[in-house]
Amino acid sequence: MKHLIFSMLLACCLPVFCQEVNSIQTEIESAFKRGDSTIELTQSTYVIDKPVVLDTWQDRVLDGRGAKVIVRSHGFRKSPHAFIITGKTRRCGLKNFVIEYDPLPFTQGVITEISGQDIHFNLDVGYPDLPDSPEKSWFHSHGFTQDGSRWLDCQDDLYGKVYRAGERSGRLHSTSTLTNIKVGDKVALDWRHKSAVAMNAGTGSLHFENIVIHSSPGPAFVSYHSEGGDIYRNCVIERGPKPKGATAEPLLSANADGIHYGYARTGITIDSCDFSFMGDDSLNLHGPLFVIAEVVDPYNFRYVSPGSGKVSHIFQRLGGGETIRIMNNTNYQIQGKYTYVSYKHLEGFQYDDEAGRSLMQRMNANWAGGKHTVFQVMVKEPLVGIKTGFVFDIPEVNCRGYKVVNSRFHDHRARGLRVMASDGLIENNIFERIKGPAMTIIGEYARWGEAGWTENVVIKNNTIRQCNFYIGTQESANKYHTAGALCVTVHLKDYDDIAPEHKNIKILGNLIENTQFAGILMLGAKDSSIIGNTIKSAYQSDFGQGGPFAKSAVPEPIRTIGSKNIIQKDNTISE
Repeated sequence: MKHLIFSMLLACCLPVFCQEVNSIQTEIESAFKRGDSTIELTQSTYVIDKPVVLDTWQDRVLDGRGAKVIVRSHGFRKSPHAFIITGKTRRCGLKNFVIEYDPLPFTQGVITEISGQDIHFNLDVGYPDLPDSPEKSWFHSHGFTQDGSRWLDCQDDLYGKVYRAGERSGRLHSTSTLTNIKVGDKVALDWRHKSAVAMNAGTGSLHFENIVIHSSPGPAFVSYHSEGGDIYRNCVIERGPKPKGATAEPLLSANADGIHYGYARTGITIDSCDFSFMGDDSLNLHGPLFVIAEVVDPYNFRYVSPGSGKVSHIFQRLGGGETIRIMNNTNYQIQGKYTYVSYKHLEGFQYDDEAGRSLMQRMNANWAGGKHTVFQVMVKEPLVGIKTGFVFDIPEVNCRGYKVVNSRFHDHRARGLRVMASDGLIENNIFERIKGPAMTIIGEYARWGEAGWTENVVIKNNTIRQCNFYIGTQESANKYHTAGALCVTVHLKDYDDIAPEHKNIKILGNLIENTQFAGILMLGAKDSSIIGNTIKSAYQSDFGQGGPFAKSAVPEPIRTIGSKNIIQKDNTISE
């Protein structure tokens, strides 16, 4: 990869205010030739149809000076990234930009009829039409109040197939029971695709400041296989202006998460940010989960990876000495911690298709294909009691060491924070009107394969209001594994045997008001504390305590299940 290149950007040079807009490419190349460490853009608006790509930058800042970057979409699920930060870009900044997409990567409308599981709707003027054959695609579909101000409470996700019903009208066949939706309510349908800002392998110590994202085809910010250490300060994700010709305000901002990090060496800092109206979580931090396909000898085991690559994107980044944490495949109790030595690709070796599908589906419920690559891993200590089918994760690439402070997360689907990383501080934030829990400290081992068990997390002085009104039926409530506004938990198939493996989680001085289930759920934790919290108006539904785990006779605003050595004191509970 070439050093210090800001590679190809082809920006459309369109008239704005009767002036030709210079491409970002031209301005950056000129600044680069001058040797500027801070590159300041000169125009107020840029229209691009290909990403701005920062490649192997070091110690530079790109300052938009408030510029609006409008990304031209290319049709259904064909929207590009706005920015790609790739290679070994380190210690660089991106600041003072507004990012939006035209046309928007979602559409919306008004419900005209409800029949069984079918929702009929007319599209709002000015918003994209349905694709030519919408029934061939799965839509993430969202129900909103008639004024569009918020997601519908007590209504499960509407996700399902969409069918064209006429000119700018359609029919959504919901996968969920329709419990709290009616004619006149609003519906948004998004087609998830690429993120607005993508950070590729090897990046690290990036700084994002005063970035406003009005729309994104997928998450607003995504990073995989990075070194981490990035800082987000004064960044905003919010709904943007009405499209040309529209009379209704947009319902969504980013189609998916606000910030999503997977497999980073270190965590990130989020400070003084405001995220709202995304189609998924505000923040997702996680590591990888793998399945042991075969124990070869006392020091070597094999695992499979989807696809046909000869290099493991995870293990190629390890230098030796990292911890491999091996768990059983039922309740994910830790069976041993082993020191990583090396790995190798087994050229030409494959398991049969059925075995390959089974192993990959255990890693992630969505990975059912049979094509796979087999790798062999060596560890320092003997693999005592380790069996085929056990799973493992690697805490050193679990985004550990993060801060989320002084920020606001509100009015969006899913969860505020979905964190599977250790050594974190979550302090002085506001969570309001989030469809799911305000935050989950969780091991998502059973479905998503996003590890893992956490330790050393402080959750302090946060305010949580009107969160976790996700559920619309008793059946859904009985399956709901995050039945709390603030959850420390693990996702299991069977909760008869819970392993307390979260450790040293401190929940201190938080205010929790008005939630569908418990204020605090602590499941599968040990040596932790719940001190000085105030909980008002928990259990604002008729579905009992919720969750597939053990229930007591009386709903408890603070639930501790399958946990040990939990200190509870000085908590205030009121109706």
